[in-house]
Amino acid sequence: MSIGREHLGELLRKLVAAEPEVREEGAETVCDWSASLARDEARLLVRVLSATAATESVSSVREAMLHAVAEIFDASYMDVHDVAPVLVMDEIILDPSEQEYLRGLREDVAPEQGLR
Repeated sequence: MSIGREHLGELLRKLVAAEPEVREEGAETVCDWSASLARDEARLLVRVLSATAATESVSSVREAMLHAVAEIFDASYMDVHDVAPVLVMDEIILDPSEQEYLRGLREDVAPEQGLR
């Protein structure tokens, strides 16, 4: 499946928008469309979401981004490099639900990468 270039471009614009509400909406849309993403689309979105979540200052937006990463990350063709920015995040600054997404992601990556 594929969401197509037009939808992918729109999602990417939302994920890096200046307005927090738009970034959050973009992350939620990624989750909604997760079953329709082609591998290359999912990998690109995981990389963008990881980079933006690692620098996001609004906790609700960061949580939505981490949720989206956890939703579409697939260890069968993605690896630690795709999610590296979020793996180095300090859990102390995260809300409990954000910590859960991050721990789950670390567990998904850890077996093959030795990150436990």
